[in-house]
Amino acid sequence: MYRVPDPPPEWEALDRAELEAFSRGAQARLLEPGETPYLQGDKCKGICCVQAGLVGVRRIDTCGRSALLRLAHPGDILGYGALLRQVDHSESAEALAPSKICFVGG
Repeated sequence: MYRVPDPPPEWEALDRAELEAFSRGAQARLLEPGETPYLQGDKCKGICCVQAGLVGVRRIDTCGRSALLRLAHPGDILGYGALLRQVDHSESAEALAPSKICFVGG
């Protein structure tokens, strides 16, 4: 079981039992620069919380041009929009530095 050390502020509404249930379902993953937890168009299978490092969120347009949308730092959550809407990812996430993410499947 992976223990989430400091839940992001968005999860303050969760009680202890809910946080423990979250921790039981979480998996830690180490990413090297260039590795991706998910790609644009992938089916959304859960959320990723950045625990350490730096992750770039990019979108590729119909002409194949890539645009950096934002940088995700420790404590940021990725993929929640697609998970809540139950759609495929509309962007890709890529480690820009050695990173540690916590993945929780939906």
